[in-house]
Amino acid sequence: MAQLSYSEQNADLLLPGMCDTSSRPMITSRLAGGAVAQVSTITVDTVDNSTAHTVDITFDGNTITVTSAASDGTATTTEVAVLIQAAIAAESRLGQLLVATQATNVVTLTARNGNESFTLSNFAGGATAAATFATGTAAAAAGNVPFGRGVVQIASLPQQCQLPDTADDTLKLITATPLAEASIEYTVNLIADLDFDGFRETYTATITSDGTPTVAEICTAIFNKLSEDIPANTVTVADATTAITFTSALPNLDFAVTAFSASSTDNWSVVETTALVPLRFLGMSAHDGSQPIQSDNTVYYPGGQRVTIIEEGDVAVEIDANSSPSLGDPVFCRANATSPEVLGAFRDAQDAADCILIPNASWKDAVVSTVNGVRMSIIRLRRAAY
Repeated sequence: MAQLSYSEQNADLLLPGMCDTSSRPMITSRLAGGAVAQVSTITVDTVDNSTAHTVDITFDGNTITVTSAASDGTATTTEVAVLIQAAIAAESRLGQLLVATQATNVVTLTARNGNESFTLSNFAGGATAAATFATGTAAAAAGNVPFGRGVVQIASLPQQCQLPDTADDTLKLITATPLAEASIEYTVNLIADLDFDGFRETYTATITSDGTPTVAEICTAIFNKLSEDIPANTVTVADATTAITFTSALPNLDFAVTAFSASSTDNWSVVETTALVPLRFLGMSAHDGSQPIQSDNTVYYPGGQRVTIIEEGDVAVEIDANSSPSLGDPVFCRANATSPEVLGAFRDAQDAADCILIPNASWKDAVVSTVNGVRMSIIRLRRAAY
């Protein structure tokens, strides 16, 4: 069971994922997800007439030989594939393990559960029967979740969680397109929290068109003005000649764009071309004393098990490599890691575009301690409103 509490009196016994009892922690849980089901195929190449055909399917070292009904006197590869699919579907020992479907001369086997692999072998019939085996999608284990790391919801499976992954987010894109009109002011506002202080700022560019303006001239002038003020590596502004594009350079970074001109004509079209799909941060994985220490001296929630997640409280968390937080710094969670960086660990600054901002968190303690090789500090997490 989760052992997630400590008090100020025993803070020297802190382990990653423990939470101060006086902070009245709130918890939830999700299954550690991310498993991928194996998909393999049997392509029937040649068959024999008036005979049964067999194939071996092996799960966890146990081999089941499936035997089809006998083919007729003018058998085709498609007919035998139909018979094999029916034989597999009728085998009760395989029913809970995989699903078999058939199309032309191909039988497709899909595991019912991720992280369960199987092998195919020994297709046989008469003297000439032959088949080709292939695995299009390999089984993959659900992701392990170490204690004191940030976890996010899996978008397609809301009851499951995983360590953050920038491959699962979509960056926001807005396109602002002007119409050219002579001798008027054009204004564009970018509204976003780009200094990560919890408040949205407005970055404004205003230009006045000349007597014979073009759309390209207006876009370039606005682009040049905005580029002077917008912090690097936050929102990318591009001059596309016929429009100005705004793209978030960081996962989970939201922003808005407004545009207007000093004219009775509506000279701007502002369109959200791609909506932001953020990584939904759930909280920190709690310490669980029931989990065994692995052979490499690590401890975590194994993939497929239920993870206790702290949604609110003062939590001892793992700190990312090369990060030394100070009080008042923003809180980020690593979502793309290359060693020695730590996926799901916390840091006090963005690193390239590899981290997500946690706006409802602050550093309670700037002291970084090391326990069993894990760098730790304490974060105060407030429950997010969704």
